[in-house]
Amino acid sequence: MADFEKNKVEDVISEVVPPAGTQFNKNFCKYCGKELQPGAAFCSSCGKPQGNVPVQQPPIQMVQQPVVQPYVASAYQHPQPVVNPNVLTNNTTTVVVEGSHSNSMGIAGFIIALLGLVFCWVPIVDLILWFLGLIFSLVGLFKAPRGMAIAGLVLSLIIIFIIISIWGTIFNALDTFFNK
Repeated sequence: MADFEKNKVEDVISEVVPPAGTQFNKNFCKYCGKELQPGAAFCSSCGKPQGNVPVQQPPIQMVQQPVVQPYVASAYQHPQPVVNPNVLTNNTTTVVVEGSHSNSMGIAGFIIALLGLVFCWVPIVDLILWFLGLIFSLVGLFKAPRGMAIAGLVLSLIIIFIIISIWGTIFNALDTFFNK
């Protein structure tokens, strides 16, 4: 009885696992991968011609997949920097900090110069506002965007011409008044 069972097991194993060196005579479609009928010139599934070269099924290899642990965020984990995918790097990490794209020094220079233009008739205030507007605008020229800094610089130059004209007119009027 044991020999009968042993032969039965060997028969089942030979059906499931072919002996080493056995080649399969099955052909598969080059385009869709479906099994072809023996000697078929066209695939019965996709209808494409197969030509004279039969495509055989590649051998199946069993690969053990590594066990992947689920990701658990740590309470001590630091936020990752934002990396611009459009920046090409050479084995280095380029960190792009996204934030405000404004020139605060240039804007401050423009606003102070604008106030200086409004108050250019006030004796001491005009000089203080002109000087601060000029300084902030000059510092703002070295940061991008430069538009408001350039506008503040132009206003500061206009203000100094107005101040010189007003004070020149006042001193000329006082000189002619006292020298009569």
